[in-house]
Amino acid sequence: MQEHMNFADLQIFLRVAELGSLSGVARERAVPVSQISRAITRLEAQHTTRLLHRSTHGLSLTDEGQTVVDYGKRISSSLQDLSDDIAPSGVLRGTLRVAVSAAMAHYVVAPSLLGLLALHPQLQVELMADDRAVDLAREGADIAIRSGHIADSLVAREIGRLDRRLYATPDYLTRYGQPSCVADLANHRLITNSVIPTFNHWPFCNSSDDTRPTIFHASGQLRANSTAVMMTMALEGLGIVRSSSVICAPLIKQGLLLPVLTDLVYSEVIPIYAVMLHERHRSPKVRAAIDYWLQWFAAASV
Repeated sequence: MQEHMNFADLQIFLRVAELGSLSGVARERAVPVSQISRAITRLEAQHTTRLLHRSTHGLSLTDEGQTVVDYGKRISSSLQDLSDDIAPSGVLRGTLRVAVSAAMAHYVVAPSLLGLLALHPQLQVELMADDRAVDLAREGADIAIRSGHIADSLVAREIGRLDRRLYATPDYLTRYGQPSCVADLANHRLITNSVIPTFNHWPFCNSSDDTRPTIFHASGQLRANSTAVMMTMALEGLGIVRSSSVICAPLIKQGLLLPVLTDLVYSEVIPIYAVMLHERHRSPKVRAAIDYWLQWFAAASV
């Protein structure tokens, strides 16, 4: 029977992989380099595989070594989460990792953190801003803030609602005019997404069927692979963007944006969910953050 992996050796290996140096880890721990080398050798012997390539140019991970790093980081993170979750009652600490789209992170979640940290000053928050739907387990996210379809394998709690509409700055509309019909969009600069084609399918009301929108396939002079960059382009007065109401409502109140083709845009209200793995949804810091965002989204939408 194969013996269990030595956690101390694993921690040494993870640090060696991070620094790319045996001697660097030895200096940190004030031990001989040979002691660090023996820890790596024990791991390799236990699993009968080479974890590191050693050459005159330094160290590099083998494919098997990268696999151990990926699993080892998740193990270390889980142990830290365990320590954080059994902290004294009422005290939340440790890192809360939140996966969220780039624009939502910039305009919605980041502004909400002041209140969250005021309630829980020992909590650390890491925003993983990415427009793709990240793999929560592989990338170590505690919560993902998402809209639309949620996989049955995940736990989801509704924390707010949004719809998607068209927006532009007052300056842009003064210069180029407010479009009065969908056909007018052909004469405007449209800001579109370069990596998610469905974001460029703009739905408009169909006079013959209120339940089936007409899709306008937006082709933009300006494109970006990030929703946050698309918003920046719009706020610079470069064109018309389709974006979320929860992002744009505060910007309209500040006079920075105006809605476009309000009566013609087909806008379906979509739930915003806090999504998590089954093993994380009982974590005190996860529950506290979701409870806070539930109230925050409600107040922000008033």
